[in-house]
Amino acid sequence: MQIRVRGVNKKITSQELKYAAEWMSRLIMSSQLIKNIKVTISFKGERGFLGSTEITDYDDQKPRRFLIQLDPKSSRNSTLKTLAHELVHVKQFARGEMVDLIRSPHVKWNKQYVDQDKLDYWDLPWEIEAFGREYGMYRRYTNHLKEADIWFNDDK
Repeated sequence: MQIRVRGVNKKITSQELKYAAEWMSRLIMSSQLIKNIKVTISFKGERGFLGSTEITDYDDQKPRRFLIQLDPKSSRNSTLKTLAHELVHVKQFARGEMVDLIRSPHVKWNKQYVDQDKLDYWDLPWEIEAFGREYGMYRRYTNHLKEADIWFNDDK
């Protein structure tokens, strides 16, 4: 996985963010898929915004380039949980499980059309999966750091 970090969150280093993204991705994606994915992580947002995932190459039904935007003011733990959540969306798009139908309220989810305007955000199947996986991925990552005795220094 190629990862670029743009912007700053003073509570987490770009070194740890890259490491966490690669480590968490291995929990949910094959190594073959991971090596073909390019992700830019950008710290940008407004109050109440935690994160989002956008496809940056629309050449294929199974895109490989993504932009993950994260809140620059979130705590380290919140940033890592949100990163895990957004990586689930990367996996969904990259494997073709979710296809964003541009200019349409419909999203193709596992070969079925879902009208996202007719469902509450919390009932969207792709959000159910992302929220269901985010905390477990975060906990496994933090346990991994403790067990492997890995510490990240400030980028400064």
